[in-house]
Amino acid sequence: VPKRPVTGYVFTLFKDHKDPSEWILWEGGVRIPKARLIIAATGTVSERAAQLLNTLLQPLLERMAHFIPDSASARKSLPREPHEHITFMALDVKDMYPSIDHAMATDAITLSLQENPDVMEDTGYSIEQITVLLQYVLTHTYFRVDKIFYLLIKGIAMGGPAGKSIAVLTVDRVHTHIGIITLSSAT
Repeated sequence: VPKRPVTGYVFTLFKDHKDPSEWILWEGGVRIPKARLIIAATGTVSERAAQLLNTLLQPLLERMAHFIPDSASARKSLPREPHEHITFMALDVKDMYPSIDHAMATDAITLSLQENPDVMEDTGYSIEQITVLLQYVLTHTYFRVDKIFYLLIKGIAMGGPAGKSIAVLTVDRVHTHIGIITLSSAT
């Protein structure tokens, strides 16, 4: 825990690239773009734990059946000619952050850890220890809006160090069970 932890805060990332006809009508007839709320986790009680968790989860991401390290690699892996029976669809995993269930994420990542015991041997941590660390990160996201304090009870902090790894591993597990291929970028 940092010596002087701070409470996370919410800031807004406006989606000004979206169609202006979808913008929200505000007071006085002003239209504003839709926004994504982001919880900044820098300096919070769970930041260092999330950094460690993210480091521990990276080898699992690299072992995903359809791991693609970055956007350039994804483009190279696509067929040059369209195929009539294949549809390519890209989803932004960040859109999943608010709806990821903590129990589902814990189950998905615990299963991934159990299926890759050699990865865990290299870390010096047991599956149980990593699971406890994951649960701590998921359940200790405090943030403030104005002068009111909140605890995030569903979803994961978009501004947290382990958010993307948790989201990708959870979504990959769900997709694996329903037959959808997840193409993931670790960066």
